[in-house]
Amino acid sequence: MKYAITFYLVLQSLLCFSQIDKTIDSLKSELVLSKSDTSRVSNLILLTKTYWIYKPDSALHYAQRALELSREIQFHAGESDALTNMGLVIQTLGNNPKALELFIKALRVAEKNNIKGFSKAHALYNIGETYSRLGDYQNGSNFMKLSKNLFDSIEIHSMVQMVEHSLAESFLRSNQLDSANIYNKMAYNDLLLHNGKNGEAFPYILFTFGNIYSKKGYPQLALNNYFECIKYVSNYNGFSYIAKPYLFIAQIYQKLNKQDSAIYFAHKSLEMAKKSSTYDNIENAGKLLAELYRTNDWKKASQYYELALAAKDSLYSIAERNTFKNVTEVDEKERQYEISQTENQYKQYGFIAGLGTMFLIGFILYQNNRKEKKAKIQLQEKNQIIEQTLSNLKATQAQLIQSEKLASLGELTAGIAHEIQNPLNFVNNFSEISSELVGEMNQELDKGEINEAKEIANDLKQNLEKINLHGKRASSIVKGMLEHSGTSTSKKELTDINALADEYLRLSYHGIKAKDNSFESEYQTDFDATLPKIEVI
Repeated sequence: MKYAITFYLVLQSLLCFSQIDKTIDSLKSELVLSKSDTSRVSNLILLTKTYWIYKPDSALHYAQRALELSREIQFHAGESDALTNMGLVIQTLGNNPKALELFIKALRVAEKNNIKGFSKAHALYNIGETYSRLGDYQNGSNFMKLSKNLFDSIEIHSMVQMVEHSLAESFLRSNQLDSANIYNKMAYNDLLLHNGKNGEAFPYILFTFGNIYSKKGYPQLALNNYFECIKYVSNYNGFSYIAKPYLFIAQIYQKLNKQDSAIYFAHKSLEMAKKSSTYDNIENAGKLLAELYRTNDWKKASQYYELALAAKDSLYSIAERNTFKNVTEVDEKERQYEISQTENQYKQYGFIAGLGTMFLIGFILYQNNRKEKKAKIQLQEKNQIIEQTLSNLKATQAQLIQSEKLASLGELTAGIAHEIQNPLNFVNNFSEISSELVGEMNQELDKGEINEAKEIANDLKQNLEKINLHGKRASSIVKGMLEHSGTSTSKKELTDINALADEYLRLSYHGIKAKDNSFESEYQTDFDATLPKIEVI
């Protein structure tokens, strides 16, 4: 919003050359006094906009400084704006393809960094406007409509009017006169709603109406709009812009066979063009005067034809010289920036690859160490189980109740197998998933997607925790089975009756299920959560 408002203030000041130096001095003072880098970027961009009309070299210099500073401080909105304004300067010099390249770069910076405000909308508008200039009216209209929607959403009405007017011009170039008229009326109505007839776009809109009516075959309506346009532009001494409506008025009078009027307004066009030193307008006015004098004054016709040729030579000479010099400089600086970006990217890839290798080595060592510890623990547990089993076998000879347990153990084994299968299924499933996650993590690391790899590592950690949880569950079932088959000491111990009842209920269910696959049953428990542990044998 700040850029848009200030931009139009700058444009207004440009209409009077006596104000240009004041504007530049003020911006340069602000640049020196700026305390933040982002403020410096803003002032550099405003200096670019101030200079590009009449000093493209200076405009490009300030745009380049704004671009370099924005990239240095990673101010992405400033980077996008600087690229857009560089494109506008290059476009002023007549190189539309290079300007389009810079506008597209500006849009990519805005989209990559999720900038949805003025910077993106401005880039979209200039891409569309340039496509239209290059004759690709479909792409031109599409991009400008996108920019209009975005400017509407952020309520920058002056830019909405500009886009609507540019859409009208685009449709006018492609001879879609009805569409041109619709969008020019939209621009006209928006202007009256928000700015009134004093809005800076008003004469431009009138000029476009004149062109539309001229092409539609309504010469009087066209003349009315051209004269109205001249009246408003004259208030600002905009000689370069007055030259065009005067020229078109002369052409209309020529078609109406009003030779004297045509010559008069062609001279007015040439006069304005000379005052503003705009060679394209001088060339066009000179050609028209040569054509008008051809039938009755060959000498004057020859003079004006030579004037037109001289203006054309000057125009192409200046455009070619400025375009080659400035575009070459821009290309070289962009090439150096891209080289440095590529080198930095390679360095990042190398760092990520090294970090990934270190992580992989550490992970392998950790896994080996973990497996070794786990093997030792399992060996100790097996030794303890064997010792306990031997002790239990000896004790069973002296206890009748123990023999009864051994008799029921065969039936319970099937139930225990079903009960222990559930945690084992979880362990197997999460192990397979973890193996796949390791593969995915390696792929993300190869791509350089560190954040994605970290998320996969977190998933992997959770899977390992679940494997550990269900492993402990299986272990507790085995422990319960061993306790069931162990020797009774006839000593009362504090026992959670709820847990004991729940465990044997499930063992009973799975025991029956193991004998008869068709067996189906539902069971529900209703335990007293406040029940304390009870001493039982």
